[in-house]
Amino acid sequence: MRQPLLLAVLLGLFSLTVQAQVHSDIELEVQTNRIVIDPEGEVEKVSGYALFESEFDNALTPFTTREPGLDGAGFNPGDLLQYRIESGLRKWDAETGAWLDGGFDERLSISGNEASNTVSANTGRFAEGIIDIIEADGGVHRDLAFNLHRTDDGVPDDGAYLVLLSLFGTEADGKTPAYAPSERFWLALHLNAQGTFPENDFETALESLSEGGADSVDPARIEALLNWAEDNFPELFSEAKTTQTVLGFQARCYNNGVCIGVKDGFVYASGSGFGSLWNAGTLKFWLSQAGL
Repeated sequence: MRQPLLLAVLLGLFSLTVQAQVHSDIELEVQTNRIVIDPEGEVEKVSGYALFESEFDNALTPFTTREPGLDGAGFNPGDLLQYRIESGLRKWDAETGAWLDGGFDERLSISGNEASNTVSANTGRFAEGIIDIIEADGGVHRDLAFNLHRTDDGVPDDGAYLVLLSLFGTEADGKTPAYAPSERFWLALHLNAQGTFPENDFETALESLSEGGADSVDPARIEALLNWAEDNFPELFSEAKTTQTVLGFQARCYNNGVCIGVKDGFVYASGSGFGSLWNAGTLKFWLSQAGL
């Protein structure tokens, strides 16, 4: 075989190997009627959640990726696997070294079996969509489509983007719960279409998550926020209470049955009109509201 031809063959094989390594799936398994993500524990966890990464195809506009896919087993045939958007879209700010939860125009559309949902910094949180119908063997193999775009039709900035998701399953009617939902997980997306945000910058953004950069806040500021809530909403938080740590929450519970707590960068309330557990928004937003 001539040397140039041999080189071409080797390069082709190398390309196929790289593509095989780049493609990744979110492994799922139903255990004791609960959807378990990464059952083998192979994926890194940050802030308590599994972190999955994806690269946008720079040749497509809006920029699109179908990774990570979903590969699951142990479901009931005919059930529906669905996703839930658990946070607003976040964008990495290299200048400040922080994840922004506002002040940018990029949007992320997620498309599954049916219509898509779009999440931005301020809209789309808690939207739900169907991923696929469970196959006859109890498995599911599906690639969601993630599209990054701007409302003004401009080109999205190169950078790192982040969203928190979870999965749940229903019976064929789309409403009746079939399994306990999964834990939430991070999806981090990398765009480098203009060549201004290379892989090492993306890794820097992800390292900040491992160091608590997305959600790390001085506990004293959380105490100050809970004091502010008591002072400003006495009809809800009816008397001064001491903060306790329960199931990872920094929380206070009151005689009227209402509880307020902070966990993983979000503020939650429960009891009374809040229901069993209501996500009130990001901790960063409420610290800003309280002037803290």
